[in-house]
Amino acid sequence: MKTVVALLFIVNAVAIYFMLTYGIEIDCTMVGNVLNTDQRETAELLHLSLLPYVLFLRIIPAVLVLIIRVQAPKRIWRPALALGAIGVLAAWSIVTSFTMLWYDRHASVLAP
Repeated sequence: MKTVVALLFIVNAVAIYFMLTYGIEIDCTMVGNVLNTDQRETAELLHLSLLPYVLFLRIIPAVLVLIIRVQAPKRIWRPALALGAIGVLAAWSIVTSFTMLWYDRHASVLAP
């Protein structure tokens, strides 16, 4: 699972770079275009301004995820942690419930 998270950091950092630099929104057709590009086209898009994104959003978090040792909690703490996680999720849902209106307004852009 740590490897998957590290790979997601890599993909996310590159996606954020292209979204902010070129002002694009990545959708299903964009992903298809990315998968169909050749090496020459890819090399033309790389720039030194990608370096901060790669360093701070990919390398450092990926290394931290890979070196942190994860231990399962003791059996006695599992129910308390589960209830705490449900409580945090419920609180987050209540606090961010107003964003549903934003999703409704921008649904045509978000959905493929």
